[in-house]
Amino acid sequence: MDKSSLSTTLRWVSIVGRNGKTLTHPLVRMDYQKLFIPSDGAEMIPRGTYCLHSDIGKPRYYGADHDERDIFVNRHDLIGVHAGGEWIGCCGPDGSLPNLVDQDRLPMAYESADCWQARCVRIPFAWHSLKTTELSGEPVVLAGTAPWRGKYRLIERAVGHDRRTALRLLRKAAWTTMRARIISQGKKDSIRMILGGMQIHVIAQDDLQWFERWRESWHADRP
Repeated sequence: MDKSSLSTTLRWVSIVGRNGKTLTHPLVRMDYQKLFIPSDGAEMIPRGTYCLHSDIGKPRYYGADHDERDIFVNRHDLIGVHAGGEWIGCCGPDGSLPNLVDQDRLPMAYESADCWQARCVRIPFAWHSLKTTELSGEPVVLAGTAPWRGKYRLIERAVGHDRRTALRLLRKAAWTTMRARIISQGKKDSIRMILGGMQIHVIAQDDLQWFERWRESWHADRP
C-alpha cells in the first residue's frame, strides 16, 4: 500500500452507536501516521477522519489488549455524546474506563484527555457499526499555520469531502486548540489575533509528507 496518501476509496461513513443512532457526521478513514499528533495535550486524530487501532500500531497510552478493529476519532466529531460514569486521571480521563455515553446513557466510548497524553476517543468494535454515506468527494486535506510565540507553527489540520467542509472543521479545530494552549490567559482577543494570521494550506494527497516538516512545531515551547 502506498503510505504517502490517504487509504480511502472515497468511502465516507458515519459511525453508528449501540442504540442505532448516528454518532458522527461523515468521516473518512485515514492511516497515514504523519497526520497523527501523539504529543501530550494535542488532538491525535484530525477532524473529519477516523482510524482503526491497527492503523495506529501500538500507541504507548492505549494498551495492547484492544481489538484492532476499535475505532479512534476526534472528540469534536461526535454528536449527541456526553461525559458519563467514572474516570481515572489527574487533569482529565485517561481512557482506561468507558467515560462517554450516548443519548440513551449507554456507555459508548473511552475518552483520553489527561494532561500527559494525546487526546482522542476510542470506540470498541463491539459498540459501533459504520454506515456508508452518499458523499463521494475526494478528501480535501487542510492545515493551518500561524505565528505564535515567535515563529510560525502548525495549529491544526482537518479533512472534508469538499473545501468548504474542511475549512469549517479546520477553523473550529484551530479555535479549540488555541483556546486550550492559552487558557491560563483567558484572552479571547489573543486567540482571534493569532488565528487572524493563520495561513491555510491545501495539502495534496501525494504530499502528506508535508506534515512531517511541521510536526516538531506542534507543541514546541508549550506555555
